[in-house]
Amino acid sequence: MLVDAQIELGRYEAAGRSLQQMIDLRPNLASYARVSYFRELHGDLAGALEAMSLAVSAGGQAPENVAYVQTLLGDLQATRGRHGAARRAYEIALAVQPGYVPARASLAGLDAATGRMARAMASYRQIVAQRPLPQYVIALGETQMAAGRPTAARETFALVDAERRLLAANGVNTDVEIALFEADHGDRRRAVTLARRAWHAAPSVRSADAVGWALTRAGDPRQGLAWARRALRLGWRDPLVLTRAGLSARAAGQRVIARRYLRRALRANPRFSPTWAPRARRALRQL
Repeated sequence: MLVDAQIELGRYEAAGRSLQQMIDLRPNLASYARVSYFRELHGDLAGALEAMSLAVSAGGQAPENVAYVQTLLGDLQATRGRHGAARRAYEIALAVQPGYVPARASLAGLDAATGRMARAMASYRQIVAQRPLPQYVIALGETQMAAGRPTAARETFALVDAERRLLAANGVNTDVEIALFEADHGDRRRAVTLARRAWHAAPSVRSADAVGWALTRAGDPRQGLAWARRALRLGWRDPLVLTRAGLSARAAGQRVIARRYLRRALRANPRFSPTWAPRARRALRQL
């Protein structure tokens, strides 16, 4: 769809115009869900929730539609730190579409963020056995790390590249996900290469975030911060992206900027990740 391509390619003004045309012509689940994502990228979380609520109403009773929009609604609630509301949305999704993997994965992430580590790991293991996509494998490994199981995490992380190759053979691009993984757990130079490749293919705020973090982890935090600012230029309020920006600023010696980004991350959701939220708090205390 045109608007998806425009967002992926970083053509946000054009995407906004296309979305308005979609809403004018067909105010349905697809259009409202895209409006929600567009608003989220621009930092308008209240507006994103409003649009997703309209998507819920417009989606009808088809189980796959209900599960899809309830999962997205839960993700928005989780971003805002509303864990109870997020959990209810995921449970609705799974009630109407049992086994729906995106809802199961989001619920596992919520369990990890709120300290239910054993439950989160068990859920992720089941998901990876069923659908071993890199983002789920990475999430399992990072949850194992947060739970103090580094050996299990290393064994899990060893699966990531094999899954990436399988997806690449089928034409699926995972450069952003793998760049961030390599920056944190692998070859940092490769992370920069993959992130830059992702940016050249699709110059979006997501790929800018990957370039920024890869550069910071590879020892160039000044450039990393410049790219982090590019990732946040629309007003994106994702706590993890804000944390990476804050850590890049801290490494670049920009203490005021670092404090601002880290405070924003923790204000949005003080328990957004079992790994990254404590890291953000530690960095903030040291500034």
